[in-house]
Parts: sequence; C-alpha cells; structure tokens
Amino acid sequence: MTAIAPDWEALLQSDAAALAEQLLASERQARSQRPAITSADLEGLWQLQAGLNKTGRLWRWPAFLPATLEYRWIEAESGQITNQICLGAMRFRFRGPCQFEVGRNLLWFDFEQWQLAWGDRLLVQGRLGGAAAASRLSDRLQQRPRPKLPFFHYFSVTPTVIAARGRGGGVALWQKVKASQACRTDSSPL
Repeated sequence: MTAIAPDWEALLQSDAAALAEQLLASERQARSQRPAITSADLEGLWQLQAGLNKTGRLWRWPAFLPATLEYRWIEAESGQITNQICLGAMRFRFRGPCQFEVGRNLLWFDFEQWQLAWGDRLLVQGRLGGAAAASRLSDRLQQRPRPKLPFFHYFSVTPTVIAARGRGGGVALWQKVKASQACRTDSSPL
C-alpha cells in the first residue's frame, strides 16, 4: 500500500479547507512518489465520504443517502465493481467488470447492468450499453487510443480509506465499511 496516508479519519472530521488541501497535497505527492497500489488493496466495500469537484471545491456526501463502491477480484487485476446508492429501503445499483492497471494505479470499469430494488424485492433491472457491453472490458482496453471508459486514478490507499481522481476530473474519498454499516450489499446476481 501507499506511504501517502495522512490521518484521513481525523481529516474527515475537520473543516472543508483542511480536507481539500490534504486531498490535493496527497495527489501531488503521489505523482512524484508513484505509490505501489495493488488490486488487493482495493478489495472490499467502501462508502463515499467527500470529494472535490474540478474547481477544487469540497463537498461532503450526505449520510442519509449512503453511496457505496465494492470491488471483488476474479483474477489478479480483473474483477467486478458494484456501485449503489440507497435511500431508506430503496437501492439503485450498477454493476460491471473492472480492471486494475498496476504501476499506473488506474482502475478501468464499465457498468453493464443496473437494478432498482425495494429492500429484498427486485423492482426492475436492465442492461446498459447495448452491443458494446457484450465485448469484454479487457479487449476494449487493448484498443488504441484508449476507449472513453470511466476510470479512477488512485493516489492514496490505506486499509480504511481510498482516494482517487476520476475521468470527469473530480476527486472522491471513500471509507471502508462493513456490510452492516452501509446499505444492503448482497451479492445476488443482476
């Protein structure tokens, strides 16, 4: 894991300016140090805490609307990503393949399925991307120039917090949680 690991838990309790400053400082430090991050470091369930938009303005994610991100690895750097948002018993989930690029600390992903559920009851589900979703993510990553797939560039990874910049230019800070602490995260197929 990376040595770029400030006390994120304490910073999450601090003011917005201190948290924003530390996120940007950690990202700058990671550019020069190139921390060694592996896909195994990202394994698990993470809950969104805060982020920076492209202009550097900090926002905090509301606790009443938990948003989680989960990584499960099938092979060393290939796996599945699940992103969901919950409002009470309502759960909106996206799922698809992901691939981690070791050395560059890039995680490429592509959501292929979506699901809307109320508690344990599935209300509706579907597929995203049509024919493009049918091709393998690893095949699309071999294309040059790189496809316009979403990605996260991780710059700070600890056992309890991950921070990354996304394709859209924003930065997100996620904290590791147990399934019982977040909205329902069962592994039922989509």
